[in-house]
Amino acid sequence: MYKRGTLSIFSRAVALTVLVALVFLFAVSCGCSEVLESEPLTKNEIYENISEDRAERESVARHLYEWGLPTFNVNKFNYVESLLKKNYYQAMPDKLTHATLLARGFLDHFYDGINIKDVTAVTDALLTCYMAYLGDPYAAYRIPSEHEIFMDDISGGGTFVGVGVQVRMTEEGYPYVVSVYRNSGAELAGVLPHDVLLSVDGISALEAGYDATVGALKGEVGTSVSVVVLREGKELEINIERKVLPASSVSYYFDENTGYAYLNITTFRRPEDGKHNGTADEFKAAIDELEKKGLRGIVFDLRSNLGGELNAVKDTVSYLVEDALPLLSYSRRGELLKDEKTAIDGHVLSVPTVVLVNEFTASAAEIFTAALRDYRDCPELGAYNKNIVIVGKNTYGKGVSQSSYMLSDGSSVTFTAAYYNPPSGVNYHGVGVAPDEGYEVEARFSIEGDAQLDKAYEALDGFFAEAAA
Repeated sequence: MYKRGTLSIFSRAVALTVLVALVFLFAVSCGCSEVLESEPLTKNEIYENISEDRAERESVARHLYEWGLPTFNVNKFNYVESLLKKNYYQAMPDKLTHATLLARGFLDHFYDGINIKDVTAVTDALLTCYMAYLGDPYAAYRIPSEHEIFMDDISGGGTFVGVGVQVRMTEEGYPYVVSVYRNSGAELAGVLPHDVLLSVDGISALEAGYDATVGALKGEVGTSVSVVVLREGKELEINIERKVLPASSVSYYFDENTGYAYLNITTFRRPEDGKHNGTADEFKAAIDELEKKGLRGIVFDLRSNLGGELNAVKDTVSYLVEDALPLLSYSRRGELLKDEKTAIDGHVLSVPTVVLVNEFTASAAEIFTAALRDYRDCPELGAYNKNIVIVGKNTYGKGVSQSSYMLSDGSSVTFTAAYYNPPSGVNYHGVGVAPDEGYEVEARFSIEGDAQLDKAYEALDGFFAEAAA
């Protein structure tokens, strides 16, 4: 009887304990719910926390958490931080300083414009600020939709409809034809580089204005447009059919009278199935055709070429020079990462060459320019064509490369991951590549011609005059 009574009392005690525990858990659960749904700190409160708490934390994310910024995806934020810690091209900024800048940037530019209870929106905004205040002009965070647009921009798109000319405005206000796309309606109709468009469908370019004149060249596929061009002092009327054209980064023209070629490269891009063949493939095909025509000298126009894929420029340069020459070296935080040599393709182009550049020639286009200059000036790098001249203006000066990392939710981050150096090993970041002495020329497009291009042809003439002397 004693034992049974004891057990009964014990059982009631356990039941009571369980009940109390359940009541406690319910209370805690309700309390947690209240905490999760409580109002976030105001902007002023967060500002005060930033000002008062100046202790150094182990990460930027931890600073933001301690200061009471709206709830964000800490795991995603930490992953982006880890990518940069491992792959950023220079020392990371001080965490407290960086966190302070980005937190204040978030409060000033995002806090009032987003739902601060939306974790995704807050995380996107904080990572946008993180990259913006990194100190890297090329750093960016992109949400999934922005990443898709970014990738389309890199690939260069698929096709477009038009007459197939690249134009710039002359000082008089006329469109000046810089290059004509291969197999375009303009090429088939006989439009040539350096033609000046005087009118489109009977409307004067000066009366309509430059933008309206260029816009009038556009239209539906299969339709035609009538243009009057000025060529060598004569006016010619030409009818051009608008066609669907594949995306292209290389166009060229061969002058049978002089044996000179003009080859324009607008960007350096990788091949992409179903869209385009890539710059290197287009470039090689162009060089092959020009050699068959009896090429004697060539002008590579890289003006306003903002760069692109380094692999594309590697394959392009490789087709001009000897195999296995030093071409690119990459470094990060003072440490050499890797060296790359020119491809083994068995092809060399040894004709007199001019590289035409301007202040908007950048990145991969500068590697192209610097590589040909270095092979000319540094015999220890290997034998190559010495008849090279750089004409135009000092280039932009971008000697760093970026890497992009796609995250699990489709967003991405891009940042500078390394310095890249031309064959000489002398980096030109912030300095650029200068035209050769006596060949610096201001840009001047007029109905009389292109001053920089005229200087390029003058340089080619100089090579042959010197050889004949």
